[in-house]
Amino acid sequence: MYFSCFATLTAKYPIKVPKTSTIPVSSAIRNVFFADTPTASIGEIITIPSVIAGYPVTEIDSYAFQGSDVKKIIMPDGVKEIRSNAFYGCEKLWSIKLPDSLTTLREAAFFGCDALLSVQFGKSLQFIGINAFYN
Repeated sequence: MYFSCFATLTAKYPIKVPKTSTIPVSSAIRNVFFADTPTASIGEIITIPSVIAGYPVTEIDSYAFQGSDVKKIIMPDGVKEIRSNAFYGCEKLWSIKLPDSLTTLREAAFFGCDALLSVQFGKSLQFIGINAFYN
């Protein structure tokens, strides 16, 4: 399935979307890569879409991007929670913009992101779990 000429969606197995507003990215959908510019390598810059398979993306599941080579993440407004270890071991990640809708950042969400230099926090963040940014 193509969202644009620089975006692909690859499923680990046939996607069966639950009738909820939460799509477990790590279990139902794998390798969502969106490039901001034509010169960016696929996977270096990820823009998470606000809707996948007709459902709004409201959470990023645990280990969703574990160990990926992503360098920059852009999240849509509407994401309310980033679960534990969602970006575990993303050693090349250096920049992330968290949306204003984000209220919960679970423990170790960015554990092992050694290159992380820039984090833009949204206005609604109420909870940051222990070791959320532990290196």
